[in-house]
Amino acid sequence: MSNYAIVAGSGMIVNMIIRDGEDDLWTPGEGFLSVKAEETWVIGGTFVDGKYTAPVPEKPSDSELTAINIQTKLALMMQASERVSILQDAVDLDMATDLEKENIILWKRYRVILSRIDANLSSSVSWPKEPVF
Repeated sequence: MSNYAIVAGSGMIVNMIIRDGEDDLWTPGEGFLSVKAEETWVIGGTFVDGKYTAPVPEKPSDSELTAINIQTKLALMMQASERVSILQDAVDLDMATDLEKENIILWKRYRVILSRIDANLSSSVSWPKEPVF
């Protein structure tokens, strides 16, 4: 079994396949070339003059970065609220262990810190580390 890259006339790798080598009559079609590939090759890379070049990741736009920050904040806030809610239930029902009583304070503090982060930024945000039991 060998990896093969399907290369368009432009040199762009448009697909990757695994062949067992038994069907030597197979061709990728007009305008394409099949080249034996290394495992690290990926679609979007290029193969020109016998040399593979990995694709350059696109930098996210400002609006994409802002959306990522907002979604990250929402996910972290939901996680923190769920932890606080369960720990608060244990405290309210007088079922909390000493460790749970300590941790509810840490999770509440973490949630307040998260709530103060301005996620409407297109730059990277320094997210606080979540409390560890």
